[in-house]
Amino acid sequence: MTFGTKFDIVTKGEGKSANGKAEQVSHPSHYAWLKDLCGVEPLDICRHLDFNTGNAIKYLLRKDKVDGNKTKTEKRIEDLRKAVFYIQDEIKLLEHGTD
Repeated sequence: MTFGTKFDIVTKGEGKSANGKAEQVSHPSHYAWLKDLCGVEPLDICRHLDFNTGNAIKYLLRKDKVDGNKTKTEKRIEDLRKAVFYIQDEIKLLEHGTD
C-alpha cells in the first residue's frame, strides 16, 4: 500500500509492528475482545453504517477499556454518554430531513 492516497484500504496483516503486536491505530486493544469473541472488529461493522450510527456502535463496543485513569464504571458511563450523543445527533438530522 502506498501512503498519500485518500482512500487506501488497510488489509489484514498490515499495521503490525516488528514484534507482531497489533498497532493501536489499526487494531486498538480496547476492541480486541470482540475480535476474540466473534472474529470481527467494530470497524468491520461500522464501515457499513452512517457516521453517527457507526460512532455510537463503536462506543458501545469499547467495553470500558479506554482511559486507564478512570474506574471501570466511569469509563463505561463516559462511553455510553458518547454513544447517546451520536444517537441524538442522528435523530436531529433525521427529524430535519438531512439524512
